[in-house]
Amino acid sequence: MPITRPPQVTLSAENIARLMTYPRPPQDNGIGLHFHVDLAPEFIQRTVTNLKSIRATWTMIYAQDEQLAERAAVACFRAGIMPVVRIGKLIDEGFDPVPYVHGLRRALAASDFPHDPARPPLYVQVYNEPEDWREWMPHEKPPGWQMPSNWAQIFGRNWAQQAARIYDAGGYPGIQVLDRAGFDVAVDAIAAMGRQDIWQRAFFAHHNYGENHPPDYPYDARNQQDHPGRTILDDYICALKFQAHASWMQERLGFVLPLIGGEGGWLPGAEEDRRYPKVEPPLHARYTVEMFQWLRTGVLSNGQPLPDYLFSITAWIAGSWTFQGQNWWDNPLFPDGKLTQTIEAMQAIGPFERRFSWQGAAPPTPVDPTPPAPVDPTPVEPTPPAPVVPPLPTQPLPALRKGDWIDPFKVEVVRNENRPDQPQGEIVYRLVDLWTTRDSSWEPNPSIPGSLPAWARETYLRPSDAPDYFDDAGADHHLLARVLDLEGRPVTSSDLVLFWSDGLQQLGDPGYQGYVRKTPKSHSGWANLDIYARYDHTRGERGPWCWAPAGAADVVTGGGLPGMGWHVSTFAVWRAERRQAPTPPPVTPPPVTPPPVTPPPVTPPPVTPPPVTPPPTGPALLEAIRRNAWDSLDIPFNPDAAIGRYARANNLGVPMTGEFDVAGHRCQGFANGIVYVPIGQWDQVKHIPW
Repeated sequence: MPITRPPQVTLSAENIARLMTYPRPPQDNGIGLHFHVDLAPEFIQRTVTNLKSIRATWTMIYAQDEQLAERAAVACFRAGIMPVVRIGKLIDEGFDPVPYVHGLRRALAASDFPHDPARPPLYVQVYNEPEDWREWMPHEKPPGWQMPSNWAQIFGRNWAQQAARIYDAGGYPGIQVLDRAGFDVAVDAIAAMGRQDIWQRAFFAHHNYGENHPPDYPYDARNQQDHPGRTILDDYICALKFQAHASWMQERLGFVLPLIGGEGGWLPGAEEDRRYPKVEPPLHARYTVEMFQWLRTGVLSNGQPLPDYLFSITAWIAGSWTFQGQNWWDNPLFPDGKLTQTIEAMQAIGPFERRFSWQGAAPPTPVDPTPPAPVDPTPVEPTPPAPVVPPLPTQPLPALRKGDWIDPFKVEVVRNENRPDQPQGEIVYRLVDLWTTRDSSWEPNPSIPGSLPAWARETYLRPSDAPDYFDDAGADHHLLARVLDLEGRPVTSSDLVLFWSDGLQQLGDPGYQGYVRKTPKSHSGWANLDIYARYDHTRGERGPWCWAPAGAADVVTGGGLPGMGWHVSTFAVWRAERRQAPTPPPVTPPPVTPPPVTPPPVTPPPVTPPPVTPPPTGPALLEAIRRNAWDSLDIPFNPDAAIGRYARANNLGVPMTGEFDVAGHRCQGFANGIVYVPIGQWDQVKHIPW
């Protein structure tokens, strides 16, 4: 693939000289895979063997103490694999990082790993993803727990102090953040300490997760069609995310640190962005190999040259107990227990060594970043202006109650009249209430971004023994919808609510197939969709999700997780009203004196009474009984669901749980077993005992 774009950042000669001093493994190809999280001896040896089978020369080791770190690092050093140790401690948990540096030094001494004695490869990452609430004390979060509002300042101060200890012990301190706020505060904390020397050996552990975006996202044709001109600085939820980190560093530090892989790549079953296909095994293999081929070819998928600062890419994960459905090996969700297609595709790449500019790699070909657009010489006839028709005055729209955080989070409402598809019908669903909750809490707290308003709690929260108990009220990363009829009663029609993430304009495309259709629960009337799309509302960004009832309805746009991942749910309530035709402006006709007219006698037409729906009988009666029985358990009933049909066919008895998702599988517990099926493959239903 030729180079077709200029690099995201241009490194100075001094920056390149700085990068040359960092240690790398022998026969370095930049390929990395996160180590198994179980550091028992048998798993260490098995994982090293697996890493060598795909020719990995880098790995990330998550270790909760220095003895475990040393044990795993010895095996890696002896196999010629560069270990990077992530200390398994929380951000506000006290600990001393120096023993980890000493443990790595002992592991290096116990091997014949080639290195410069003046610069031993002692890479230690301290703290991880400070934006994630799971990385904070306490380990067991009580109900209503909130991340500190000044989390960035706490992280920056603590990282700077621990980085100084690692540096002074002779190690290379690693920083890891998902978004810019934590990085900026850490830079400020180092400056306040007067310890700019730390940057001489610091590195950035990058997490380039791609969700289900293609390797060249956001530069791929589909995204550029939807968002012309969007770059990595506008949307970095992708495998190329390291380019955004490099831009931050060049802006704040004046140079770019080595970017060394910590986690990343694609997770099996990922389907966050409905514009793109789900990451099934063949796609996982293709995307993963394309990403690692960057290191061999020297060209990224978007046509930019492979940057010197990118030392390694580390995919997630060789093995674990918590994330078994994501394991490359020991994966219980695949017939042969592993991601065979991905592993075999990696093994087919063949041996190579990653080349840097100082090793004679070809310099980037100059590219004009703004090529002129072709000009069509054919003259174009000017279009005559359309006649101006004065608009008719419209009826006033119903009042909309909005929570305090709807506008700051860039969530907007598009009225039915402004939709691109202009839906018709006598009934139109009007949005009447719109609000958010934060971290599943229904306690109003104006000081917490995303907290709900008091009126929402008073109007919609239900006691647990109420027949319309709102069992999804505690959702913390969801979009929720409730639709009321003309009498204010919940509408629970099948597939009533549409969710989509490809933009409001898709309503104008009759062939669009990207809708997620949800049926409201029959007892509460609420439908919900779990989402994972993060965005930074403070930079003017908006979430990608839209949702509305089917038919003529107002639309909510901009749904997502603001704050680049806050646990926020957005609730919307619509109510039906009869469409009122616009009232035309009054017209005063000229005076006319009509002749007298004697009307003929009129015989009124016979009145046909409305048909009476008979009560259900036979199979319909049994289905009604079954629906009400499920409702009595507070479990949503779907008569066509593959799980329900399978459970009845196999005599699994009464449902014990609602449906839930695990690692790409839809599951539900019944009295005599747990039913599971790969999402989207509804003919492959199975069950296991409790």
